[in-house]
Amino acid sequence: MLIATDVAARGLDIENVSHIINYDIPKFPENYIHRIGRTSRMNKKGIAISIVLKDEYEYLCYIEGLIDKEIKQKFLPFQEERRNRFPFY
Repeated sequence: MLIATDVAARGLDIENVSHIINYDIPKFPENYIHRIGRTSRMNKKGIAISIVLKDEYEYLCYIEGLIDKEIKQKFLPFQEERRNRFPFY
């Protein structure tokens, strides 16, 4: 397990990283690219999971704009129920 800040997102070459978990979404989209890039060394694939709070959603949108791709979202069960009852949530 490696726990690091954005400072360590660049310049590290660690072999066989299969998963990246972003406990907080980066405020700068470029940092997201560098963070998740740890999983794609030497044509390998990996999984990146980001925990995003409601008030951080705009940062997720910035990342999607930079990578020109929609990031698949999943909600916790209690959030899904609330979203079904209150679509504006």
